[in-house]
Amino acid sequence: MKWGYGLAVVLIGGVVLTSLSFAKTVVEPQFAVALAQENVNTIAEEITVMIDGANDDQQGKGSGVIIGREGNIYYVLTNTHVIEKDGDYQVQTVDGIRYVVNYRQIQKLPGLDLAVVQFSSNQNYRVAKLGNSDQVSRRQKIYVVGYATPGVVFTDRQFIPAEGMILDRVSDSKDGYALVYSLNLAQRGMSGGPVLDEQGQLIGINGLAQRDETTGRADLILGIPTNNFRTRLVEIVPVSTQPTPTLTPTPTPTPTPTRDPGRFYCGRTTDGRFATVVSHPNRDSLTMIIWENNEFANSVWSPEQQCKEVSARFNNFQQSGQLRNIIAGKINNLPVVCAVPNENSRCSSNNVLMTFRSEEDAKQFIKKIIQLTSNSSSEPFVFRSSPTPTPTRAPGRFYCAKTTDGRLATLASHPTRGSVTLIIWESLYESTETGFIEQRCKEVSARFDNFQQSGQLSYIIAGTVNNLPVVCAVPNQSSRCSYNNVLMTFSSEKDAKQFIEQINRLNSGISNSPFILR
Repeated sequence: MKWGYGLAVVLIGGVVLTSLSFAKTVVEPQFAVALAQENVNTIAEEITVMIDGANDDQQGKGSGVIIGREGNIYYVLTNTHVIEKDGDYQVQTVDGIRYVVNYRQIQKLPGLDLAVVQFSSNQNYRVAKLGNSDQVSRRQKIYVVGYATPGVVFTDRQFIPAEGMILDRVSDSKDGYALVYSLNLAQRGMSGGPVLDEQGQLIGINGLAQRDETTGRADLILGIPTNNFRTRLVEIVPVSTQPTPTLTPTPTPTPTPTRDPGRFYCGRTTDGRFATVVSHPNRDSLTMIIWENNEFANSVWSPEQQCKEVSARFNNFQQSGQLRNIIAGKINNLPVVCAVPNENSRCSSNNVLMTFRSEEDAKQFIKKIIQLTSNSSSEPFVFRSSPTPTPTRAPGRFYCAKTTDGRLATLASHPTRGSVTLIIWESLYESTETGFIEQRCKEVSARFDNFQQSGQLSYIIAGTVNNLPVVCAVPNQSSRCSYNNVLMTFSSEKDAKQFIEQINRLNSGISNSPFILR
């Protein structure tokens, strides 16, 4: 079988969504993890970097792989479409340290969707070992990793390990995309990530995907094999052909607790209240918003969570040059303020800065900001409560409610995205009794919410407890399901992995359809 380049493909590089986030989801079921895979995933995580661009758009949200080192200079290989726009980029290494990349130093490989970026560090990072992609065979097992873009389920970009199988090679390919394979999980943001064989050797760079219009799944993925760029690469960077020893990274320096890098950050006032503050090199810091929640029991997020989320949004739009105009509008029937390029633009889910309660006037916020910036007032805007999406919702970010057609559902709420339906409860264990279904909806929603509020909803994995499929909340990918961390249980014939895959599709924006438990 021969696959042509004329397939309808889309870049895996990130499409930025307004993040609605509760946990990092990974398809890392305990029944599918073998020692060999753990070793490969360890190598993959150590050699893979996250790439962020200056603009929050489709370009500049990708991954890369460390393929060389010369002194304190590290070389990272990624897709050209990830760093296509001018501007300074950042790479984040496995230890969480971010490094600025000078765009002028980026070298693009002619005829290939590949580019080499550099960063300088005195830390010790693993360098990928190049394998021989000519030895790749059909049905060979592969591993592909990268950093997924934010979406419905998690706020920050997270490392996603996937596995799959080689389907074919293309002899006449465009931009070097000659490897065709399938994966159990493909997310936006994984462009530029490594394709590894079972020995952990680099055999390709991940980059393109064909998605099924009906299911939203990426059925075919395309990558650039190493032998398509090996010769050109050695002219730019010293490439490792020997394994690099794993070195213990130096601990990441801890920043000032209340201050995030950038011009907008979440801090505390002298009386201890959380506040969004604006810093400027030539003037004192300006307190813009005080997060004072007088109705905490009905709040979606705590004042600290609101402060950090909104401050980060202002800062991201500012750093990307998109915070030129602030306008008032409505999203999901709630008042919002948005960052737009000009006064003729409109609010959308992609440019929301903050959301207000239905009875509040977002224009009053803009008026207060104008007074602050013009020095006609020194009083910040006091934000006293968070919006309540529906009158039926219970306190917390996960709750049980009814959909517009009357079905019981587990929903997740967010100050800028409103409510997102995660699970529709149609039946349980062959029972359609309304009272039983409602009880299970409330119980599972409460479990999600309790784990989230206690900070324990870091990862969701599939497993088995009492011989029944379950999904569990765990602190890291190496943890396992137990009776104490079960989020929900399925009947014996169900596959819990399908639930995790659907949550990932919701998170990445590939699908808007909730998981229906029939």
